[in-house]
Amino acid sequence: MINDREEELAFTIHPRRSRRVSPVTIADLDFADDIALTSNTVKLAQDLLISVEDQCGKLGLTLNSKKTVVVPFNIPGNAELTTLSGEVLGFKEDFT
Repeated sequence: MINDREEELAFTIHPRRSRRVSPVTIADLDFADDIALTSNTVKLAQDLLISVEDQCGKLGLTLNSKKTVVVPFNIPGNAELTTLSGEVLGFKEDFT
């Protein structure tokens, strides 16, 4: 889905331990009709969002920017992400 960049764009749970032991990462959490994207930095989160939005567009799906929010964790200030169309996503303090 994200062009073989999952390890690069995803949130790192455990770092690489050696050449033979890859890092443990997670790029998304899928729910019934929702998806939560996770990443280590705002820049990587932006890249992940654009990548997912691009792949969805190929299937005729679109991102509902009014329902989509950014929930930063351990990032100072507001983490601003924009969609492919240039819309700035809303900001929220927590995720339920």
